[in-house]
Amino acid sequence: MLYLIGLVVSCVTARSATSLVSALFLWALLVVVLPNSIAALLNERTNMNEKNDQADAHTAQVWRELEQDLQDLVRTHGQRRYPPIELVERTGGGMFIDSGSKPEL
Repeated sequence: MLYLIGLVVSCVTARSATSLVSALFLWALLVVVLPNSIAALLNERTNMNEKNDQADAHTAQVWRELEQDLQDLVRTHGQRRYPPIELVERTGGGMFIDSGSKPEL
């Protein structure tokens, strides 16, 4: 492949010195710069996946702590679960909360 690139460069340029410099520049670009750039991009993609996994785990932990705090708050006010079952009425397959008799938390 590099042979064909060199052939194209020598056909496009008028002087041999120009074609040599252009071919060396393209060789360095294709052999040194491009593979290292791809490796760096792939490493960054892997790091982003790890960061996303850490963020998801942290979010789940925050939700668990919030749920635990809510359950603790409900228990300290003499209830067993949230919402208090006395306030929930099942009618027609749906659940409705009676807003007039909510306890103060």
